[in-house]
Amino acid sequence: MVLTMPRPLRQAAFTLIEMMVTIAILGIVLVIAVPNLNDYIARTHVKGVADNLAQDLVFARSEATRLNKTVRLTVDSGCYGLTTANSACNCSTAGSCELRQAGNFPHGITLSKPGNGSNTIAFDDDISFDAARGLPVEGSSILPGDQLIAVTGRDSLRATVRMSVLGSVCIYSKAEDGAKRLSGYPDAC
Repeated sequence: MVLTMPRPLRQAAFTLIEMMVTIAILGIVLVIAVPNLNDYIARTHVKGVADNLAQDLVFARSEATRLNKTVRLTVDSGCYGLTTANSACNCSTAGSCELRQAGNFPHGITLSKPGNGSNTIAFDDDISFDAARGLPVEGSSILPGDQLIAVTGRDSLRATVRMSVLGSVCIYSKAEDGAKRLSGYPDAC
């Protein structure tokens, strides 16, 4: 009878070479993915602010007719607000706009007044929505043309919110005036 020595159990593990190859591949993937992730975040910030502004314009119209009060929209470069007070609210002061106040946008997001096109004007600093029909008015008269406000983010990404004289709202984005087009929106509306 032949006696054999029991073999030691083989332990499952990764070799140093396997670990280094895995880390190298992970590093290559991260180098490719991180810039794309940063671009995605910048696009998402601009889209979020533009979408919220467009929704708040529709909200202002509906609140004007629901409350049977004039609703005022105040726009500044870093914020906007909605109020039913007789004067414009200061959107940069907390609690100044009782209906809605938006500000503290993600880093690099600004609201601006784009250049004039045909039958369009840049957003006034203070637009009112009349209580009877919810139409945007300037003082006591109907607006002279469509209102535009540009939402611009990092890397010059821009979406423009357009409100017609009848109060319909749309968002578009096109490459103009040094701004980059933001995918997901039409070139005009």
